Amino acid sequence: MAKLFFTITSSDSVFKYLFVFCITSTASVFFYTIILSSVSSCRLENLCYGGEMKRFLPSAILMTGLLFGGCAPKVATQVTMPAKSQEAAEIKSVAVFPFDGNYGRQTSADIETVLAGAEVDGKKYFTVVDRQNINKLMSEQKLQTSGVIDLNTAVKLGKIIGAQGVYVGNADYSSNDSGYTESRSKCSSTDSKGHCKSYYNYNVSCVKRTVNLNVIPKLIDVATGQIRYSEKLVSADSSSRCSDSSHALLSSGELVKNVSVNVMDQFRRDVAPYNATVYIEIIDKTDGITDGNGKDTLKYGIDFAKNGRLDRACELWKQGEQGNPASLSFAYNVGICYEAEGNYEAALAQ
Repeated sequence: MAKLFFTITSSDSVFKYLFVFCITSTASVFFYTIILSSVSSCRLENLCYGGEMKRFLPSAILMTGLLFGGCAPKVATQVTMPAKSQEAAEIKSVAVFPFDGNYGRQTSADIETVLAGAEVDGKKYFTVVDRQNINKLMSEQKLQTSGVIDLNTAVKLGKIIGAQGVYVGNADYSSNDSGYTESRSKCSSTDSKGHCKSYYNYNVSCVKRTVNLNVIPKLIDVATGQIRYSEKLVSADSSSRCSDSSHALLSSGELVKNVSVNVMDQFRRDVAPYNATVYIEIIDKTDGITDGNGKDTLKYGIDFAKNGRLDRACELWKQGEQGNPASLSFAYNVGICYEAEGNYEAALAQ
């Protein structure tokens, strides 16, 4: 038995479905397909934006794969996931002003780099105001290029520089060293063949250095003055060394660079669509396959998919579907192909 529970929000109501059915039952799969088709006809707020289907959300076809857990092969594919903050993702022209805190200067530079490098479908997602222009503007306004910028000042500067949104915030890190001991053992005596007969135990002193980084970026809408995104991003890393260790203890600077990478990864997923690898269930049932080569076509396609050649698998499954329109396996697997290609309308039509 496989279970799936998910919520779909539309403009009219919230649908909640709990499906519990055996995947080996053709009737149950058909029932799910009917439900999915009826739901997909709604104007889903999670799938639509500005009247067009968003390419940034995995469609219900991917959800369908959960139904086949433990019963069917899995293949890995890349999908574009939506930004965790849709409000942040909607503001495309941005400027990054200096952050406050003992790691503020570096953090504002890192955030600017992340925003400038964000791409979706091979295209730059944000337009980022050049750092030199920001420094020039702040100099003209007799403002420090490091330190706190209040909301009203940020809005004023954003309007002058022509940005839709401006990032301000705070970034602080702390470093702490703590001592501890570890036990060791050494051979104290050996036999005539050189084998150890007895050991003695002793302790060595050690140091553990832990660094914590807390970053709070805020995105201010220049047009309204409202904060459209604010999140506390936290990460930590540590390094340990004992008195008998051959390696060195990492410095606080090295550790804070490590944790900053983690924080920037969190930020990147928050503010813009991003690519992720997902594992999709494919169906290998031969029910409904009537032509002589159909079963082999299905199998060869699955073999290609397992070996990372989903493109070749899709070619075979599409050919197989033409000769076997009653096959749920071909229909579902071809839907997965359309999903991977970003053709969501065709995927839902399956």
